Amino acid sequence: MKQFLTKHKELIRYIMFGCCTTLVNWLVHFVFVALIPAAKTNQVLNTAATVLAWIIAVLFAFFTYKRWVFENRDWDLKSVFAQMVKFFGARMVTLGTDALMAYFLTQPLNDWAFLRILPIVGDKDWLPLLVLKVLQGVVNLIVNYLLSKFVVFRKRKN
Repeated sequence: MKQFLTKHKELIRYIMFGCCTTLVNWLVHFVFVALIPAAKTNQVLNTAATVLAWIIAVLFAFFTYKRWVFENRDWDLKSVFAQMVKFFGARMVTLGTDALMAYFLTQPLNDWAFLRILPIVGDKDWLPLLVLKVLQGVVNLIVNYLLSKFVVFRKRKN
């Protein structure tokens, strides 16, 4: 078990801090809506909450991934800024994959009848959205990990 954990330390930490990043995103969004209740129904305020939560979550992810996942030791201002630009750029890529997947998969997932006949009690109209969010999460996890490892925090050759 110890050998497995040592071998896959980076990936395990990536997933762990990815879950923490998701929690940070949800927490910031929830606090914003709790402080400004109109954000529950106002599209502009809810969008502002979403964007603010995304920015704070990406900042959280950047610093935790830099320090504890990829153990990158370049902390001079120039290196941090360059990595941050690449990191935010990489996250914009997965924002794009999210949008594309939502655009191209929403209707097909809603058309798949098997999602409505699954043995789940209650309203099944949310199942296509849940499947979409899971697919987006898996694709984003893979793409973000690869971009972080090989583009943003790649190890320098000595």
